[in-house]
Amino acid sequence: MRAGVEEAHKAFRTVAAHAQATAGIKNAVRAGVDSIEHGVWIDDEAAGLMLEHGTTLVPTLTAPFLIASGGLAAGIPAYMVDKAHQVLADHVASYKCVLAAGVKVAMGTDQGTPLSRPGENAQEILRMAEHGLSPAAAILAATRWAARLLQIEGECGDLRPGLRADIFVLKQDPLTRLSAVAEDAAIAAVVKGGNVVRHTAG
Repeated sequence: MRAGVEEAHKAFRTVAAHAQATAGIKNAVRAGVDSIEHGVWIDDEAAGLMLEHGTTLVPTLTAPFLIASGGLAAGIPAYMVDKAHQVLADHVASYKCVLAAGVKVAMGTDQGTPLSRPGENAQEILRMAEHGLSPAAAILAATRWAARLLQIEGECGDLRPGLRADIFVLKQDPLTRLSAVAEDAAIAAVVKGGNVVRHTAG
């Protein structure tokens, strides 16, 4: 694993590990991966290793939540729904353990999993705030911190001259009411590459 990470880094690539068991997470962190995706069953030692190595957690809290809460109605097999229910509390506990240790986090969606649909990814911002981040930090996790993890902070992730200008404008202050980021009716405008692609009156 370490050899694979080293070769990827030589090619200026970011390495993510799909890891959700304690030993595997520790092995991936020791091997030098840049991020742990999911990160279920992180213990204090694993969190300490992540802090030491500068590893980012991308918790994807929404994916199992959606399967657990709406899976049966959507036709997802019962064994998959049961598995999602079993992991929920431990997933949140692992996320909180990482936050308490001061480990870096970034937002990700695990889209492609059942019920995790394109265009609805902002709900992960809400879940990250619900379980420990401030509204401002949750927004940073989806913007600046995610860009930093992917090594594209010189292209996007902030509002400053020279960056791509991929933004959406809200009718309400998300620091006051964070849920606005996930409400279509709250979007006043969408800008893609500096061009307004959607504008809502009011």
